[in-house]
Amino acid sequence: MQKKVTKILAIATAIIFSGCCLKAGALDETIVHEKPSLNENNKHYWMTRAVTAPHVQHNAFDVLTKLGSENGAFYHTALDLGAKKAEGKTRLLALGKATAVDPFKQQERSRAAVNKVVNAAKAFQPDMVVDKIAENVLSKEDVRRGVPEHVTSDLLRERLKNLSRNASPQDTVIIYTHSHGRKAGFEASQPLGGIVMDLPVRKPEHRGTLLWDEYVELILEIPAKNVVVLTMSCFSGGLVEYMNTSKVRTRWHDRQKQGRNLIVMTSQNKESPSKPIVKDGEIINPFTYAVVKAFEGEADGFKLEHGQYTKSDHKDDHLTVGEIVDYILYTTENVHSESAIPQHKNTARPQVTGSFNRKEVLLTKGKVTSKRDENNNSAQPDTEINGDKLR
Repeated sequence: MQKKVTKILAIATAIIFSGCCLKAGALDETIVHEKPSLNENNKHYWMTRAVTAPHVQHNAFDVLTKLGSENGAFYHTALDLGAKKAEGKTRLLALGKATAVDPFKQQERSRAAVNKVVNAAKAFQPDMVVDKIAENVLSKEDVRRGVPEHVTSDLLRERLKNLSRNASPQDTVIIYTHSHGRKAGFEASQPLGGIVMDLPVRKPEHRGTLLWDEYVELILEIPAKNVVVLTMSCFSGGLVEYMNTSKVRTRWHDRQKQGRNLIVMTSQNKESPSKPIVKDGEIINPFTYAVVKAFEGEADGFKLEHGQYTKSDHKDDHLTVGEIVDYILYTTENVHSESAIPQHKNTARPQVTGSFNRKEVLLTKGKVTSKRDENNNSAQPDTEINGDKLR
């Protein structure tokens, strides 16, 4: 009788435990907080959680990440176990921010840049999950009347934190920002630059600048397998410089060894403004032009030999890390401006850093959402700030 009772209690306990595990609730949060050690009794649970339960993947990933030196092996065992059960999504966050002191046409170009990037990426890989945000055109009078900004540093923080919560270890995350930038040391009190996300006329902290250190922290929190950061702003090379500081580099330099990829590319070096050119009759930043063309498929089969483009007939409808990096860097720096006006001369010196496998496929032409994903309520639709569709 006693054995029977013990068996019943064991079964009941297992059922209760399983029920708790099916929710992203207190159990997951507590275990994350307590930073447990992996052992034979719990490692399979966390590996399975990391790949089979989308709503708790991030918590499970956090546990695996905080477990110490063994996390890499266990993490990849988890991916192997769940490869057939969980297919990663491709997520694109595209954000444009101008300021009220910019001419209206310049503000519109910021919005158009976001639209071009999104349209090109979605046309190439239709199942991409897109979050596109661009500031409305504002006048100084609008600001004086108290018209609110749509795009702010708080909004960017929110969107990046959403990616940290929602992206799975199988996902590819691409972040494109199009904004003004500030040079390193623009404030005497600190050495960093950053991207301008708040209107300086409202006198926010750091003159409206989201500093590179905070931006990098938000990026490194994203648990996706592949993270691609594309930053168009003046002095944006400061981001690459900060990423390569010893205290930051140690946090991402071994991603390739872990089977992950981190690519950070900027439109300019840390010293210079990022100026537009005239191409195909339009005023456009050469970096934006290169990103758009890469996503349209021009990067497919792109090959450099000794720094020079070599025409390749090998197009396989896939865009690899190496093809995207080489194409964007080469095209940004070498695309010819159709204007003879000095301010429209191409002066771009794009920068790149990261830890990546050049052969890793990031985008696949024509890839569409499977029926399983279409019926998955956790899939996020394209989102636009306050219903403001880009024009």
